[in-house]
Amino acid sequence: MSRQRTTESQDYISPALQTRSHRWLWMLFLVLLSAGGIFATVKFLSSTSKKLTEQPLDGKLNVFVRTSQRGVEPLPIENAGALPVQADGIMSLEANLSQPACVYFVWLDCEGRVLPLYPWNDDTLEVTDINQPPPSRMGAKIIYCPPLGGGWSFGKKGGIETVLLLARRKPLDSSVSLGSLLNLPPPPQLRHREELVGFAVNRGDDSVSTLFSKHRGNDEDSRAADEHVKTMMLRLREHFELIRVVRFTHNEES
Repeated sequence: MSRQRTTESQDYISPALQTRSHRWLWMLFLVLLSAGGIFATVKFLSSTSKKLTEQPLDGKLNVFVRTSQRGVEPLPIENAGALPVQADGIMSLEANLSQPACVYFVWLDCEGRVLPLYPWNDDTLEVTDINQPPPSRMGAKIIYCPPLGGGWSFGKKGGIETVLLLARRKPLDSSVSLGSLLNLPPPPQLRHREELVGFAVNRGDDSVSTLFSKHRGNDEDSRAADEHVKTMMLRLREHFELIRVVRFTHNEES
């Protein structure tokens, strides 16, 4: 009889011990489940990031212009009535990209100046040296330049204005001198008061494509007018994944 009780006592596990055992099993299960979730999430994010990197960066440069009068709505540069932009008029720019990227806006004005806009300046031209390294900014899919409600003012001299959108997924190396890459002759002569053209080139492209054009004249004249800016875009292709250029007319103050 005593031998039987001894055996039973050896097989007995108290309810408290069972509860602790179950609790540890549940904790182990939850830890494993959490680890699996984290692993799956990391794997998913890594896969998504890899897919984005493999896809070419795409996007558009939108240019808006208006007069200096208060309350006047800005017009997209392609719209009827937008050109020629008027002396003392105002311009704003927008980058709309397929993926977050570091954006650089540059203005080659009709007086031959190379003006760094974003990210060197917010809403006033405090930095005018294109060779000054740009400040670092987070990548984004949409960038307004300047911020909403502001604008860049045109001067009184007429001619051809050129704006550039340069984009890459990583910040530009501080050793790169944009001034040397943007070295252009004086702007082309005004041929038509509503002349407009947009160009595009991406890293890996062999040539510059024309996105839109209006009032360009004959093909020979257009090729001569575009030669220098296209050469510049092909130079920039080594440093930027996406390059967009818009050229348009600026009316002389009468």
